Amino acid sequence: MHKFKTTTFMILAFILLIVALQNTQIATFQLLFWKVSMSRAIFYLILLGIGFLMGWLYCYMKPPNFSRED
Repeated sequence: MHKFKTTTFMILAFILLIVALQNTQIATFQLLFWKVSMSRAIFYLILLGIGFLMGWLYCYMKPPNFSRED
């Protein structure tokens, strides 16, 4: 199982590297009153981090599910 996790992680890291290298151009993003200019690769990494954080919060912050067994 450890080898499977390592292989999966390496494949995903390689795909992320390819996406980052192909999206190096500068893009401008506007959110309400803010305008931000940054590389698309950095923007994608920020979105990926936010997604991981939201998934972690969902998993570890939800209330425990108690079931009654009679």
